[in-house]
Amino acid sequence: MAQSEGTKPVVPPPKRSFKNLTNPDSIGYMNFKLVPVPLITSSPETGVRFGAAVEYFFNAKNKNLEARGSYLHGQMTFSTKNQFEISGGWQVFSKGEKFVFRGSGGFTSFNERFWGVGNQTLDNQDYYSQFYNRNFLDSRNYRLLGKQWYAGLAMNYSRTYQVRYSRPLTPDLQKIPGVEGSTVFGFGPAVLYEGRNFPFSATKGSYLELYYQRHAKVLGANYSYDEWMFDWRHFIPFGQTATWAFQFQFRETGGEVSLREMPRMGSSTLMRGFFTGSRQVLYSCPNGIPGPHLEMGVW
Repeated sequence: MAQSEGTKPVVPPPKRSFKNLTNPDSIGYMNFKLVPVPLITSSPETGVRFGAAVEYFFNAKNKNLEARGSYLHGQMTFSTKNQFEISGGWQVFSKGEKFVFRGSGGFTSFNERFWGVGNQTLDNQDYYSQFYNRNFLDSRNYRLLGKQWYAGLAMNYSRTYQVRYSRPLTPDLQKIPGVEGSTVFGFGPAVLYEGRNFPFSATKGSYLELYYQRHAKVLGANYSYDEWMFDWRHFIPFGQTATWAFQFQFRETGGEVSLREMPRMGSSTLMRGFFTGSRQVLYSCPNGIPGPHLEMGVW
C-alpha cells in the first residue's frame, strides 16, 4: 500500500540491545517502565561516590482515561569517604488525577566539613570534620479542587543523631542550635498547581507549590519554628527539540532552626530531568539574596 502524502512512516522503538542501551540517541525512545541507572560521581566533599538508582514510571488508569506520568525513584550510594545513603522520592497521580502524592525519604550516614554559621566562621583550612546519621521524611499529599489546582497537607520529619566532630567544639560553636543533633517535626497546609505535561521531565506547562509548616515540640521534636516555601516553574517549548525553563523559589523560616534544617533549598528542589541527544547546552543564571533564615533564588 502506498504511503499517503503528508504522513510519516511509523518508526518502531529501538530494540533493547546492549548497543542501543549505551547509546543516548536510542535509549530515549525506548518504552521503559523500570529503568536501572548506575551512578558514579566525584567531588571534594564526597570523594568518588558510586551506587545505583531505579526509576519506575507508570500511569494510573480510570476506564479510558489515563493520568499523567507518575514516577518512583530509589537510590543507594557509597563514597570513598565512608558516606552512605539510601533514599527515595516520588510523585504519584491517582486515577483521574484526584490525588497527588509528592515527597522523599531515607537514611544517610554522612560526613562533611563544618566552618560554623553566619559571618563569623573559621578560616578555610581550619574546618571541623562533622560525622552524623540522619533519618528524614518530607511528604505533601493533595486533593484535587479543580482545573489542576490541589490543596492538602505538608509534613516534614528529620532526625539527626550520632553527631561527632574531629575535635572538640569551641564554646561559641556549641551555642549553635542542633550542632550536637536534633529532631524536628512540622506540618501545615499546602497548595499545588500542577500544569506540566510530564512532571518528571516537563517540556511545557507550569507548576506552583506553596506551603506553610509549623514545627512544634511534639513526637520527640526539640525545636519550634515556622517555615514558608514558594516554588514556581514555567516551561515554554522552543522549536522541536528545546525548552525554555524558568524557576523562582523562596523559602523563609522564623524561630530557632536547627543546624541541619538551615540548608533546605537546592539539590532536588531545583529543575532537572533526562534529555535525549548527544549534545546539550545549558545556560544558568543563579541569583541569591542572603538574609537571616531567608533563602531566595531565580534560575
